Amino acid sequence: MLSRKKPSSITIEFSCGNYYKIPSCLFSISNLEYLQIDRCIFSLPREFEGFKQLTVLNLKYFSSTDSDINNLISSCPWRNTLRLKYFEGINCLRIQAQALQVLEVKGSFEDFHLHAPNLSNVYVTLDKTEVADRSKNHLMQAFVSLTGIEALVMKRCMVVLPQAFEDAGIANLISSCLWLKTLHLKYFEGISCPYSSSGTHLEVQGNFEDLHLHAPNLLYLTLDKTETEQCDAVAGDKKNYPKEAFVSLTSIEELSINGPSLTYLSEGCLLTEPPGVLDRLRKVSIGECFWHWTEVLGACSIFRNAPMLRELEIQFFASNFYRASLDRTSQPIWDHDQTEIEEPTLHHLLTATTTGFVGLEYEVDLVRLLLRWSPALEELKVVRDDEDVLNDVCMYESLTKLLALPRASTKAKIIAI
Repeated sequence: MLSRKKPSSITIEFSCGNYYKIPSCLFSISNLEYLQIDRCIFSLPREFEGFKQLTVLNLKYFSSTDSDINNLISSCPWRNTLRLKYFEGINCLRIQAQALQVLEVKGSFEDFHLHAPNLSNVYVTLDKTEVADRSKNHLMQAFVSLTGIEALVMKRCMVVLPQAFEDAGIANLISSCLWLKTLHLKYFEGISCPYSSSGTHLEVQGNFEDLHLHAPNLLYLTLDKTETEQCDAVAGDKKNYPKEAFVSLTSIEELSINGPSLTYLSEGCLLTEPPGVLDRLRKVSIGECFWHWTEVLGACSIFRNAPMLRELEIQFFASNFYRASLDRTSQPIWDHDQTEIEEPTLHHLLTATTTGFVGLEYEVDLVRLLLRWSPALEELKVVRDDEDVLNDVCMYESLTKLLALPRASTKAKIIAI
């Protein structure tokens, strides 16, 4: 029926059951512009001449072969969007598309060749659950033609760069993409110093030893360090980690950071000259943080160098096991046996939001500090955790303490949600 009606758009989706085998007559609809197939098996007929008008091709949970998928892709000269997710039977992807603008690949494959000089967005992802042999899942010759790319996401994959990139590796790859605006590096290994050159959006999620950013145009930065090394911040350390990480970020407006990244920044930052480059930073979001002394120290190093900070979001992070094993008074905001920190003053902070509040003593202490540091604060929201394992009486006592805390700002309101 579809082949007789010859529609310009077709979507075939099955949510469960065995994969549906696509009849070969579907591939005779020459005027097709949009095609989406979920949970299907397809093989191309011998007489297949291609979809000459196709602009969007979305294939998800499908089975095919190397030759069929590569022939299907190469037969669509006007395609601008291609998404391939969770596929079977494909080992080598060879994507040649002059007009391709958006590409997303998520699945398990051994080799990947890409020639798409007009590509502006690319998302290349390997799902760990589908990787049988991690050493074989890499990107070979995949980035040769991506000099005009604007957005790049790489996650759970091994990048084997061609000869032109071998010397400087991932850094040379990034710097060669002159139009790159958005870069996401997630779950990586073997990179000690990731950086961005000309982009406006950067997300780094992985384990790194050193972080040097040369990105004067960067507006939005997310640092999500996946591992925490033991850290004792010592005055006079050889490195000034905040300065090395942020020295060029003169345009940054929003920063998202987690606890291990704060611990990284705390190394060597005592009694050192601040970088003084976060003059345009307006918003800071802090997540996955237990607020140990080193994490507080790293946060303070950011606050002291963000004179125009107006909005702060903090996510308290404690698993049920951690909460259940912790007495409410057993965790101070920092260890007073350590060297005292130089407390910041958040002159322009107007709003602060804390989420995941369960009433632990260190959470109350942190709110106390924010109220003491913020003379212009107008509103501080405390959002309680819906999965709180502690009893309502203890929560009531904690909220009572919050409302009684002294405030540097006469306008500050505390709102408990």
